[in-house]
This record gives sequence, C-alpha cells and structure tokens, in this order.
Amino acid sequence: MTPDELAQEAQRIRATLFGVPAANQLAALKVALRAVPAPYRQAVEDLVLGIGVTVGRNMTKDRERRAAYAFGVVFGSVMLVVAVFIPDPTPFQYFVFRVLLALAAAGIAAFIPGFINVNWGKGVRAGGALAVFAVVYFFSPAQLLVNPKP
Repeated sequence: MTPDELAQEAQRIRATLFGVPAANQLAALKVALRAVPAPYRQAVEDLVLGIGVTVGRNMTKDRERRAAYAFGVVFGSVMLVVAVFIPDPTPFQYFVFRVLLALAAAGIAAFIPGFINVNWGKGVRAGGALAVFAVVYFFSPAQLLVNPKP
C-alpha cells in the first residue's frame, strides 16, 4: 500500500467510527482493522488513532524549543539596538520595550530546562516561561532610573 492509500483507509475507518457509539468504537475499530493487510495494520491503526507522524505539518518539541530560543535572542538583540538609538523613551515606548523584553526573556526561558513558579499576591500565579515573563514585565528596575518628563 502507498502512503496515500494508507491515509485513505484510515480516513474511511475514522468515518465508519464516527457513527458508532463511544462504548463500541474500540470493538468496531478492531473489526475494521481486520480488513487491512497485516503488514499495514499497525500503520493504519496509528493513523486512525491520531498518533501517526504528520510530515511537514507539526513542529517537533525540539524545533519548538529552538524557535522560542531564536525568538528570544532576536528580540533581545533588537532591544539592545533600540536602547542605543532611543536613550530617552516616551512612556508608550517604554511600555512597548518592556513587553518585548518580557517576551524575549520568556522565549529564552522556554529553552532552559527546569521549572519556576511565581505567586504575586492573589492576582498573579505563573509557571515556567510565563513566570519569567511575569517577573520581567512586573519587576521593572529601569522604571526607577527613568526621569519623568515634565
């Protein structure tokens, strides 16, 4: 069987199972798989159950982590360049920079193994990269150094 034929067979079985009550779907799946040639039965079962690998459609966990890290490094670098060219930001620019810096930090933190939890009063609870975002966003020591404009 070709990959397209396997996918068509899996789609046919899924359509058949759609009309079967949930309690009887496993038995119906076993019956439907008996019609598939033995060497291809496991592949079709994987496709029907949704555990088959979709080539070119889903990112792997490693690629997701690399993308998050690249996002963090790129935006962190952009923030360094912006800091050089805009030494005295307006309040709106400062807000945008703070959000971008928090996103960049969270992107880099997603790459680092381990776990962090943040509980900030009753309103903010976060874990992992979201916790890093919250810390960078809410704790802003640069604000202490910025002179308010008259």
